[in-house]
Amino acid sequence: MKRVRELEGKVRAVVEKKLVIQNSRIFLLFEVNRHVFRVNRNEEREKRFNDNMPGSDFSKSFLKRHNDKISQRVSQNIKRNRTAVSPEIINAYFEQLKISLNDIPITNVVNYDETNLADDPGRKKIITKRGTKYPERVMNHSKAAVSIMIACTAVGELLPPYVVYKSENVYDTWTKSGPKGCRYNRSQSGWFDANIFEDWVTSIILPFFAGKEGKKCLIEPLDVAFFRPMKMA
Repeated sequence: MKRVRELEGKVRAVVEKKLVIQNSRIFLLFEVNRHVFRVNRNEEREKRFNDNMPGSDFSKSFLKRHNDKISQRVSQNIKRNRTAVSPEIINAYFEQLKISLNDIPITNVVNYDETNLADDPGRKKIITKRGTKYPERVMNHSKAAVSIMIACTAVGELLPPYVVYKSENVYDTWTKSGPKGCRYNRSQSGWFDANIFEDWVTSIILPFFAGKEGKKCLIEPLDVAFFRPMKMA
């Protein structure tokens, strides 16, 4: 038992150190077993596992015994270029946003963003520091098929959505039973291009702002606040 506790202590130290270095981003379950293998390989100790590699039962029980510091969560998949955004950049953005929103009624503040509703590579449970709100897994993946633009005001009023299909044509059957006021379009990529974005502004945003008095503001994004719970539903 003493050797087991020593082994677990070393593995836990490696896991916690990696979580700190990676800023709580990712640690897959099998990596726990891989670190046990490395510890056993680097030290001449009595073999406790076949080929020095423990099975899934070890890593699962390891999590239970050390749940005061680490936990397993479902991660989001993000591309590498998004990880380059630092807290300083985000803080500077909100400082500028505070100035821009001065004297604008919250009913005139419209937040918008585009998302894709297909080609999801899936989500996996990862090991991360307890308390991490939005665990992320960095991976590149393609995006295609159907896109949707959502806009809402700061008081929660939803504007009609705008749907873009990856197609040469928009068929009547694709436009039936949609939300009230929803507008449909198509593109070769399935994403918004300049012409489609202009049509969205003309057909959705300008009519909404036409009935509003005072300053108006159109900002993005909606990733965490809207799309994340929508895709988790």
